[in-house]
Parts: sequence; structure tokens; C-alpha cells
Amino acid sequence: MNVLVVLAYDQYPMKATIWDHLHAFEEVEGTNVVYVNLAIQRLDPALVSLPFDVIVFHYTFFAQRFQGRFEKFMAMAELLKQSSAVKVIIPQDEYFNTRAIWNFIAEFEVSVVVSCLSEESWPTLYQPVCRNSTTIVEALTGYLSPARAKRIERKADQEYTREIDVGYRSWQAEPWLGRHGMLKAQIADVFSEHAPRYGLRTDISLNPRDILLNDDWYRFMARCKYMIGVEGGVSMFDPDGSIRADVSAYTTAHPTANFDEVEAACFPDQDGNLPGKAISPRHLECCATRTCQVLVEGHYAGVLKPWEHYIPIKADFSDLDDVLAALKDDTLRDGITRRAYEHAVASAAYTYEGFARAVLEERLRGQQVSGAIIPNALLARHRRRYQRAWTRARRRNHIYRFPVQWLAGVLPPGFKRQLKALLGRS
Repeated sequence: MNVLVVLAYDQYPMKATIWDHLHAFEEVEGTNVVYVNLAIQRLDPALVSLPFDVIVFHYTFFAQRFQGRFEKFMAMAELLKQSSAVKVIIPQDEYFNTRAIWNFIAEFEVSVVVSCLSEESWPTLYQPVCRNSTTIVEALTGYLSPARAKRIERKADQEYTREIDVGYRSWQAEPWLGRHGMLKAQIADVFSEHAPRYGLRTDISLNPRDILLNDDWYRFMARCKYMIGVEGGVSMFDPDGSIRADVSAYTTAHPTANFDEVEAACFPDQDGNLPGKAISPRHLECCATRTCQVLVEGHYAGVLKPWEHYIPIKADFSDLDDVLAALKDDTLRDGITRRAYEHAVASAAYTYEGFARAVLEERLRGQQVSGAIIPNALLARHRRRYQRAWTRARRRNHIYRFPVQWLAGVLPPGFKRQLKALLGRS
């Protein structure tokens, strides 16, 4: 099967979860995969004439909705409308500017939508989409490749002491994401304040400077006995981006306003209008590092079950003292981490190969692969163009970042903060 993957991503180094997701289709035996990254290269018209069976539009492509650049990237991909290949989209973050996704489905005649939200949310999310010609399938936001799982386990084995009792990294969500989005910061504040009363050592931060990537993130998890968290996703549906814009304008004018004030002014009686929760890749990564999770009660896509794979805590934290007391029980922790590891990792039930195979099988339902062979020379040519584009992007990134990092290190603190604010780089 010949597969073209369309992405739009220019950050280097790439996050491990994005890298693994992008390369999932290479894990399926018998596939020829070609990539085009519209953030750093132009679409070669010659690609359109190649006999692709499937064109996958990756979630990095749809992430441009948040930057207000999605129409630009749609125009860059316009030639692909001519392809007879089956179009598959993996939008993610479907709660925001969903009209752009609807328009894309209609214009590009998309056959398969891979949603990271449960079926109960689809009537809200995809009501305008013609279900007769478009199939919606559910998938997780991320999986584990066997190679990545082994790498994570090695990092965990190297960190033989778990000197951190409770760890966490997240970001300060904005009110337009709803109360569920705000939980990501609320759980950090609650445990930072109360966990030390039980003699628990914490390493909890919402500061963007403390974000950890790739191996550093795995090492951090392996140093923690417990990782707190919530389901991914939000509780708000913002189909045209107007709620986000209204909240931004209101909080700029009223910087001290709390959530209730913002809600009353910008989206009264709308919070909870979308069951938009999903399991996050970090939940599976915690299983791989054998880090016990303390999670706000939820569904977690049916993958993780309370007291079997994680310790639950109520969304209002009314049982906080009971949960903190339970964190002193190493026998309980060992049992939960062992069961979570066996269920999510050792079973190989949640791999990228399985995800990609399921998507391709959905494409094949009632259809046949063309069987057309793309000459190796053409495959190599387009792969070289993709790699050269990444090489240029890495060089630009290095040339730009190195002086910024050097200057930030030698200038006085005041200049350092001003430099970061001016250039928007850390």
C-alpha cells in the first residue's frame, strides 16, 4: 500500500510522541510511506500523479488552526484534491475551530476521520458531515511503539531510586477550555499545597521553563513514585474560535478575573457542552516507567481503570486526605504499577503499528489496494527532498538559537528576560 503523510511542523528537535505518531504507518508491513512537510517545503506537483492508495493528513497539519494559518496550509495542499487516493484525517483537538475541519472534509472529499474523542461526542463535533460518505473511527491520542517502550524502560531501570514522591508537569490552561481544562493547573496547586503535610516530596511545576522533552521526560517520570494528572481534552466546544477570542479580549481587559467571572461574561451555560475527554500519551508512558498514577476520576478511553491501573481522586478533591494517606502504602503502589505495566505495555495492546493497521483496514473496507508500484527511484527522490527540508530547518534553528542561548547566558537577568520576551524563545 502506498501512503502519503502530510504534516506541518517546523520545531526541532521533534517531540518523541509526535515522531512516533508520524512514523506509525511505516510500522505496518507492506507499506511504502512518503512524507511532505508543508511547514518547511512546497508540495511537489509530481506527488499528485503518483499512485497513492491513502493520503493521511496528520494532526500537526490541523494544529495550524490554533495559529490562524490553516487556510494557508489548505491552499498549499490544494493540488492533493486531484488525487484519487482515499483521504484520511487525524485532526485531534477537535473542540476548537471545528468549522475548519468541516470545510476541509467537504473540499478534499475525506473518507475517514480519526477522532480521539468518544462516539458520544460525534453528533456535536461532526453533525454537518455527511456520514454516508465519511466514516468516523475512534483512536487514542498516542500509543507506544515497542522500540520506544524499551527505551523508556531502560531509562526507568537506570533511575533505580525514586526520590520524588509526587511529580507533575503541565501548563496553565486558559478559561476558554472550560472547567476540565482548568483542572490541569488546579491539581498541581492542590498537591503542591497539601502533599508536604504527609511528608511527601514533590516536584510539581506549571512553568514553561520546566517542561521536559524526550529522554529527560522519561528520566523524570522514572524518578517519581507517583504522577498526578487528569484526562486530556476539554469541556468546551468552540466551533468557530469565537469563544477563545472573546475570552482573550476579556482577560486582557480584566487580568485579575477568575474563572466564574470569565464564564459569566464570555460563555454562560456553555461549559460542559462537549464530552471532550481523552487519554493522553503520558498515561501510557507512566505505565512503561512503572510510575503509579494518581488521576482525577474519568473514563480514560476504557484503557485505565481506577484502583486497578491508577489511584482515583474526585474532581472536587474532597477525598484528598484519603488519597494522600494511600500514597504512603508502597504495597498498593507496587500492585497498581505492575498491573498497569502488564495491561498497557507488556500486552502490546496499544502500539502504533496496531493503530496504523486499524486505520488502513478502515480504508480497505469494501475496497481493494490498487497494487500499483511506485518506482524506488521516485520514492527515494521524494524522501530525499523531505530529508533535505529537515536539514535546512535544523540549520536555521541552530543558527538562530545558539546566539540567543549564548546571549541569554551572559547578559544580566533583566536583559535575559527582555531578550526572551522579545524573541519568544527560551
